[in-house]
Order: sequence, then structure tokens, then C-alpha cells
Amino acid sequence: TALKRFLQPGQMEDRLHEMRVMREQIAEALDKTMQFKTTTLYPGPSGQTYSWLGVEVLGGVSAKELSEALLDLDPGIVVGNWEWHNGITINPLNMNPEEVPQLVEGILTCYEKLAKGGKTA
Repeated sequence: TALKRFLQPGQMEDRLHEMRVMREQIAEALDKTMQFKTTTLYPGPSGQTYSWLGVEVLGGVSAKELSEALLDLDPGIVVGNWEWHNGITINPLNMNPEEVPQLVEGILTCYEKLAKGGKTA
């Protein structure tokens, strides 16, 4: 049943559009803080045929520490490592639009605590 629904005309295009909108919403929210610089990554880091979001972490906060802090949240948030950029990657494939605000809030909260030299957990 899932495969039949996935193969329905327009299904893939609709999902790619939804992923693009989520990626753009996340990028806009993070870019306006001036603590992050976002870049659309296409193809994805492993050759995916849809775009990911690269997020360069600015202001002296370590992307590795940010990534670890996000995992410690409840529920944890999993992001990828964007090597050579002090950055993280966000893959919209398994996200739902309702998760965008939670993701952005988690990133901003963890960043603020790390920028102040505090622990996030």
C-alpha cells in the first residue's frame, strides 16, 4: 500500500516541494539570527537527489558541541556533520512540517547556552 501511494502521480513532486519549503523555513529562521550561515547542499552529502541544508555555526560555538547538545534534548535532534565548515547538515527527508519550529528552537536554545559557556543538558 505504501509503495502504491508513493508511486501515485505527483506524490514525489509534492514531497520534494514540502522538503524545499521546510528547508527554506529553517534557513530563514537561522540566517536572521546572524549566528548561522546556511547553504543549500545539492546533491546531498552522499549524492542524494534532493537538497539538504548546510548550517555554518558562527560566533565561536563548536558545531560538534552543538550537534551533541541537540542529541541530548528530549526528544533528541539528529543532525549531520558538515566537515570543513564548523557546521551541521539538516536532512529534510524524514521531517514533517510540524517539526520545523521544534528543530529551530532546539538549535537556537542549544546555541545560546553554548555561547554563554554553559552546558545544555
